[in-house]
Amino acid sequence: MNQNRLIIVDENQQGDNTPYIEQAGNGSPQIVLSPNSKWPIRFPLYKVKVMVKHVSSIQGFVDSGGTTVPDLLFEDDVEKPTLGSYENNILIVLDPSSKYPVSFGLSKAKAILANLDILNKFVESNGTQI
Repeated sequence: MNQNRLIIVDENQQGDNTPYIEQAGNGSPQIVLSPNSKWPIRFPLYKVKVMVKHVSSIQGFVDSGGTTVPDLLFEDDVEKPTLGSYENNILIVLDPSSKYPVSFGLSKAKAILANLDILNKFVESNGTQI
């Protein structure tokens, strides 16, 4: 782990696979899902905010096995997600025309849905609690 990161974690959670919050090198909070796996999943707060707006699209992407994005009605400030690809893997792309679109594949989409309560609390607390 990078020595410049401050980890915010309950001492009772060390050693288990409980998500935790850490500060990225730029000082912004990010959440770490599956921290004890071979490839922990890190999402900065700004990406989690986008994901929370698109839960229905992410659910549809997972339900389709990662092959389609459902055609849903969106609020005026929410752009319809699209599909993309990376190394022959299909990705869902949230806010595709923004300066920093958020994209991920089926495995991360499943992890997002499995940790939705924690991600919502992370957003509601502005990155200070899970």
